[in-house]
Amino acid sequence: MNTGLHPAYILSSIVYTIIGLSLMIISVILVNSAFSLNLKKELLEEHNMATGIVVAGIFIAISIIIASAISG
Repeated sequence: MNTGLHPAYILSSIVYTIIGLSLMIISVILVNSAFSLNLKKELLEEHNMATGIVVAGIFIAISIIIASAISG
């Protein structure tokens, strides 16, 4: 049994990482427009911790969904 890193495994990991990050960026844009608020202003300028907690929860949920979809 070969336990070494195969180039195909590394390439597929890179591709899935790019797909996952792209989907997360798209989800940031969708959340920003769905709640019709400016996340940058709410989080960085007004220091709204409640918004940060809600957004973090949404991102964790979306990440679990993306990971499940990618892994099959």
